[in-house]
Amino acid sequence: MALGTYGKAKQDWLETFLQLPHGVPSHDTFGQVMSALEPEELERGFLAWISQLNNHEAMIY
Repeated sequence: MALGTYGKAKQDWLETFLQLPHGVPSHDTFGQVMSALEPEELERGFLAWISQLNNHEAMIY
C-alpha cells in the first residue's frame, strides 16, 4: 500500500518524467510487478545502478 500511497501523493512530480495516462498504479499492481521479478536479477540490477551512482558521485568531487 505504501507505494501506491506515495505515488498518489507525488503524482505531479512523477508525471514530470513518467506518462501516467491511467493515474498511479494501485498497490495491487505494484505487488504483481514485484512478485514477477526474479530476486537475483533485481539484486544484480540494483547493485549495478548503485555502483554507477557511486562512480558518478566520485567524479563530481
